[in-house]
Amino acid sequence: VRRSVEWAKHELVLRAELWPSDSGDVCDQMCQRIVAAFRKHEHSSRYQVERFCNVERDGTFEKFNRAWTAMLKADALYVAYQSRKKDIFGLTADKKDK
Repeated sequence: VRRSVEWAKHELVLRAELWPSDSGDVCDQMCQRIVAAFRKHEHSSRYQVERFCNVERDGTFEKFNRAWTAMLKADALYVAYQSRKKDIFGLTADKKDK
């Protein structure tokens, strides 16, 4: 019994490490998708991030809006610059101080 409990704990740790998008609620999962989009494309507009996260295909506009708002309020995103009156965002963690 002890070995099976240890095996189950080990499997849970592996799952959390290999598939982090499975953990957390819907907002957390969308935040992880947004962060992954910014890791792939350093600076992007909100519309581009929506496309990278497949929001139109999945129909998850509400989830995306909640996650985007939460990340803005938590200062996880910053406005890198403006292009044609659009804000271009980046991750605060990746921000290079000058």
